Amino acid sequence: IMNNKYTFKIDDVFDLQDIKDWGRTTALEAFNHIVKSYGVEVKADNFTIHLRKRVGENVGKQYRIGKDIIQDQFKDEGSNLVTRMFSQMKDGRTFIGMSTDYLTAEELSLLQSVPGAIQNGKLAVNYLISPYAQYWSNTTNVFYDGEMVDQNIEDPEKLLKATREELRKKEIPEIEISINAADIHKIDRIESPPDMGDIVYAYDPEMEMKNIEMRVMEMTEYPFSMDKHTQVVLANFKIQSYDDIIADLERSKRIVNDLFSGG
Repeated sequence: IMNNKYTFKIDDVFDLQDIKDWGRTTALEAFNHIVKSYGVEVKADNFTIHLRKRVGENVGKQYRIGKDIIQDQFKDEGSNLVTRMFSQMKDGRTFIGMSTDYLTAEELSLLQSVPGAIQNGKLAVNYLISPYAQYWSNTTNVFYDGEMVDQNIEDPEKLLKATREELRKKEIPEIEISINAADIHKIDRIESPPDMGDIVYAYDPEMEMKNIEMRVMEMTEYPFSMDKHTQVVLANFKIQSYDDIIADLERSKRIVNDLFSGG
């Protein structure tokens, strides 16, 4: 990677990670290992490669039906929903036995509701519970279980943190929206073009998208063609608003109910 025309710029400070057997294969595999280990997001600016905790900006850009949405497709994926996340680290070890001081107040409260999960101020289980677990519980499933196994983690505190982050990613049903959008910015300089990682807002009431906050995850651009428009894929990488989360849960539950009722 070093002996080429590209310059790599680290724009943020990252936590130290244990790196083993790095650089023994190709430069690309070594780079991908860094991206995965440190949770890096990558942004290319010509021959300068920026490494950041999070790429993109939030300038309030909105994709709106009747304005710049030519066509949109909505996909709601609830099969990966997890409301109780188990975890293991190297050699099958867990964070059982850790002091509850490492838990957030919310995590502690949720685990205290489970008999035997906390004993003598220490964790007696190797899982965390989502605050939305009760919302999704039914007569068949109290929890929707998932498991995270990371052989690169050796510290229980790091395992707890990784479990927390993994649960946050999966406690909300995945939303993906594919949009064919009119490139208004080509004729109106006031309009800003989208960029990878940007926070944008999708508005299409008929598709039950009422200003949903999303991230630009994929882009196909035609910057030099006036008759071709940008295609973007948006995803709910992280929804900030509690109201948005509840609205999404309601939507997903309606879809599931319709499947079983034939409606």
